[in-house]
Amino acid sequence: LPATGSHLNHDCACAQVWIDLVQMSMMNANFLLFISAIIAATAEAEKTLYFSLIVSFGENNGYNSSVAIPAVNIALEHVNSHPNLLPGYRLEYKNYRNSQCSRSTSLDVFFQEIQSQQVKVAVLGCGCSVATEPVAEISHQWNISQISFASTVSVLNDRTRFRSFFRDFPTN
Repeated sequence: LPATGSHLNHDCACAQVWIDLVQMSMMNANFLLFISAIIAATAEAEKTLYFSLIVSFGENNGYNSSVAIPAVNIALEHVNSHPNLLPGYRLEYKNYRNSQCSRSTSLDVFFQEIQSQQVKVAVLGCGCSVATEPVAEISHQWNISQISFASTVSVLNDRTRFRSFFRDFPTN
């Protein structure tokens, strides 16, 4: 076919589309390389996951769960030193808190913890069954799991009431 003005315009438009596509592909490739570099740099940096440690020092009923603090520290050392357990993450707590084995104090401490700057992923404690129950009843509202090492009452077995409560200690 003889070249006419409309065919030339069409050919030029198609060539420009191809040029635009190649340039976009190169930009996308550069963008993907940039994103890959960010992901690689981020993947190498550990992300810290914070939990609350709430214990009882035995004021109200003489029950002292603060003796668990050294064991928690040793467990954290082991977990954080094994890269295959939580790859890319590190577990920490900032300070332990005293529930005084009291319902109201444990709630107060829990609310202080969830309002702190570090987002908490879990609560370890609250030191005794009396202090654990109210926190275990509401912690799921903040998507926070609670793990107890000292609360033994069987009422905490009720999964409808205590939705995100777990323990590593048998019930009474």
